[in-house]
Amino acid sequence: MAIRGSALYFCIIELQFVNWMYNSSLEQFLALFDYSIDRSEKAALPSKRVDIIIKFLTFWVYKYINRGLFEKDKTTFVLMICFKIM
Repeated sequence: MAIRGSALYFCIIELQFVNWMYNSSLEQFLALFDYSIDRSEKAALPSKRVDIIIKFLTFWVYKYINRGLFEKDKTTFVLMICFKIM
């Protein structure tokens, strides 16, 4: 979970290189992270729970950040996430 969280955080931070208006903070990301832990589906096995949180966090960060991007930068953001995850 830490690896995916750091990859997503740095994708958000590196968006400022795409356009200077895309500024984010660690506090903003931590709010998204906490929200993902609270709202994701519960599971009995810890490994299954972690997988669920990772998927929810990835989707929620994408959805949250994508809302504020210009149309021309949305594809760039998706590619940044994909390349960081891979």
